[in-house]
Amino acid sequence: MTTYIIKRILLAIPVLFGVLTAVFLLVHIVPGDPAHVILGMRATPEMLQQVRQELGLDQPLYVQYYKFASNYLTGQMGESYLTGRLVIQEIAARFPHTIYLAVGGTIISVLVGVPAGVISAVKKGSVTDQIVMVLAMIGVTAPGFVIALVLIYVFSLKLGWFPTIGGGDLSNPLEVIHHTILPAIALGLPTGALIARMTRSSMLEVLNKDYIRTARAKGLSEQVVVYKHALRNAALPIVTIVGLNFGDLIGSAVVVSAVFARPGLGKRLMYAVFSRDYPVIQGITFIVAAAFIFVNLAVDIFYGVLDPRVRYD
Repeated sequence: MTTYIIKRILLAIPVLFGVLTAVFLLVHIVPGDPAHVILGMRATPEMLQQVRQELGLDQPLYVQYYKFASNYLTGQMGESYLTGRLVIQEIAARFPHTIYLAVGGTIISVLVGVPAGVISAVKKGSVTDQIVMVLAMIGVTAPGFVIALVLIYVFSLKLGWFPTIGGGDLSNPLEVIHHTILPAIALGLPTGALIARMTRSSMLEVLNKDYIRTARAKGLSEQVVVYKHALRNAALPIVTIVGLNFGDLIGSAVVVSAVFARPGLGKRLMYAVFSRDYPVIQGITFIVAAAFIFVNLAVDIFYGVLDPRVRYD
């Protein structure tokens, strides 16, 4: 198992450097001059040249990349053109809100999707199966912002159980969780519907295997057969979709965060794009991509735990 984990970590390193390179090239590909962004359109050629020298934009591309990669590997991501704050500070102030929402959405999606998929598979062809699949189809097609508005209307305006806006004080975890519940549900339900469909498909394939019939022939209870034997062997594609969707939830949180007026990386990234604040765009893009790589690494390692055969691939 240790060798398997080391191999997966080593495979993740070049991917991370590939992301770093793409983030570096972002400034050189998109139209616009960073010096113009800093100084404004009234800047003189002399002022623009001075800023380019200060930023190192007049140096060869390979020199710029070396300095850029060295700074990122030491946690130095530069300063925002607009606020003057360190990019790492801009990210640190908002990253916890994004993680709270992404983790909450993932938990909701798993708690909804896996049991629904298992029940639908066990009761294949029944009214319950049809109801679950219809609800899953609605969940997949329903836009996240529509679900968010319905949740706000019912649980915030009518019942008054949850706040409508904000992300809560990070120093008070219970307050943050209270502010995160509705956005997490709005974010997790569509993904939960997708997981339910995947779980049903995977479970139906496993339930027809010979070892499942053997387990039942031995007199094992249906609960043990379904959850201990069938679900574990059907878990690989489910874990895959959960891991991939966690990365998607970080990006999808932008729309839901806008509906609930939550602080987060998505909102800050949108503002940075509109204002061409390149250091912030690069920093947030790299952090989100690195988080996605880390989640996929964790999924790969979890594969080895679920199925020992994967360790020898």
